[in-house]
Amino acid sequence: MLKICTHCACPEGQLHELFCAEERCPFCGQLLVSCGCMPKVLMLTAQEQYAINAYSDDELEPLKSIKARWRQALNDKGRVPFS
Repeated sequence: MLKICTHCACPEGQLHELFCAEERCPFCGQLLVSCGCMPKVLMLTAQEQYAINAYSDDELEPLKSIKARWRQALNDKGRVPFS
């Protein structure tokens, strides 16, 4: 029986919707939404880290650029399919 992600509805063996709550981090294997890899992998500046902690709209700068860099880093590393 084919499993389906309860958060983004992707089928087993396929990639989650980007940033799905069930997506695994390709760097550490933990849940992507709660692992601590992004600041380390992207080597965020103190100003960028402040922006992540202070702002909530990731469609505006500076979060938009940080999110795009994180997406690229995840794709370059190889995102983890749902299993």
